[in-house]
Amino acid sequence: MKTITTLLTTLFLVACNTAPSIIPDTTSDNVIMKKLDYDIQNGDKVSTGWGWILWYLPIVALLMAWAWRKYIKECPECGKSESNTPKP
Repeated sequence: MKTITTLLTTLFLVACNTAPSIIPDTTSDNVIMKKLDYDIQNGDKVSTGWGWILWYLPIVALLMAWAWRKYIKECPECGKSESNTPKP
């Protein structure tokens, strides 16, 4: 079994083309880029909205949850929070 695996692996690696090649990009622009190009060419107002901020809201929520747990929430190892300790 080991010799068959070695033989198949060797044949697979020998059959692969390892020479670098340039693959041309034949894709076209997406709909948003086409609309943006059309607006620029026709002198229309290019609208920028607040939709981009929706991409960052989950990241902000995760950071706030982490900060709450790390710095504000009661310490589970201690059994008490630092704000409840009596001051001298």
